[in-house]
Amino acid sequence: MKTDKLLAQNFTEDHPAEAALILERLAPDEASAYLDELPPRLSEQVLQRMVTSHAAECMALLTLQRFEQIISTLPLNRAAALLRHLDPERQAELLKRAHIVSFACVPLVARGRALGAITFITAESGRKLNEADFVLARDLAARAAIAMDNARLFGEAQQRADDLRRANDAKDEFLGLVSHELRTPITTIFGNAQVLRRREHELDEESRRTAIGDIEQEADRLHRIVENMLTLARIEAGRELATEPVLAPHVAHRLAEAHMLRFPRRRVAVEASAQLPAMMAEPTYLEQVIRNLLSNAEKYSPPDAPIDVRLEQRDGHVAVAVLDRGAGIDPDEARELFSAFYRSRRTSGQASGVGMGLAVCKRLVEAQSGFVWAQPRQGGGSEIGFALPVVKEVT
Repeated sequence: MKTDKLLAQNFTEDHPAEAALILERLAPDEASAYLDELPPRLSEQVLQRMVTSHAAECMALLTLQRFEQIISTLPLNRAAALLRHLDPERQAELLKRAHIVSFACVPLVARGRALGAITFITAESGRKLNEADFVLARDLAARAAIAMDNARLFGEAQQRADDLRRANDAKDEFLGLVSHELRTPITTIFGNAQVLRRREHELDEESRRTAIGDIEQEADRLHRIVENMLTLARIEAGRELATEPVLAPHVAHRLAEAHMLRFPRRRVAVEASAQLPAMMAEPTYLEQVIRNLLSNAEKYSPPDAPIDVRLEQRDGHVAVAVLDRGAGIDPDEARELFSAFYRSRRTSGQASGVGMGLAVCKRLVEAQSGFVWAQPRQGGGSEIGFALPVVKEVT
């Protein structure tokens, strides 16, 4: 690029052709400034040469330039791009010196949409376009517009077919995952129920408590899978969520205590900033988000490691973060963690799951005008959190 610039600065008024070739190689946004650096007479000669060489495109530009919808779709060459930014008088003078004898510009219209234009021009031959030429031009434009529109419709049909194919593949994958995830708790519940029914009097108290505990735990797992599926369906259906002021620390403490009752060996510590304002949230869905984050941390935390829940105010939001000391998060896949049915290859063998919990969190939080994040925790582990707007004071 710098070599081209130096060469152009050394051109004299006898070298407009070489300067025009260099100008053709420049990007449109550089061409205008580059042209200004040439000597005035050479600049005029170069521009005239380019306009004359591309007279049809330039005439089409002037004819259509008041139709921004069409112009924005045209791949303008350097001459037309430069001409577009000149004042009307200079545009007319340059085209006049191009010795155009006859010109026709016919719009390409299909189904009421302007797709562009087709241009016919005569110069050196001296021939003038007549009525028969105009009829032919309109016929060609009509056929070209139909062909272009058909190509567009075919492309859209192919895209829809590809989208449906991907959706069907995703559905099959989802059904496979859900079937697998449902089979495990159902098998456990059914098996323990049969044992309790058939051998109730043979089992000691500890065995009965273990069987009942397994049934309760797997039933809760089933409930959460179904709850997440129904939540996703409601959000996808576009149902609006009605939010209200909620004190997040109260909710977090209550859910942490409930989590420790379900998992007695796990300690969940809640830390909240003093005088934390209320957040705008839908109470039921706020609870579901925090439960899902606690459940996710439980899956990947070592048995003796605590789970921390931290609440603080950030830039007009109340932020809630759940931190664990598990395998951690690869920063490159942080966003993917919130995609439906996504399972990290690094941890998929560590715990079972459908990959819906975090996706549900994201959808619920965004439906309440909030945002989510996931990042590695300093010292090892993961931090996954969300933030919802604080209650605005009414003045």
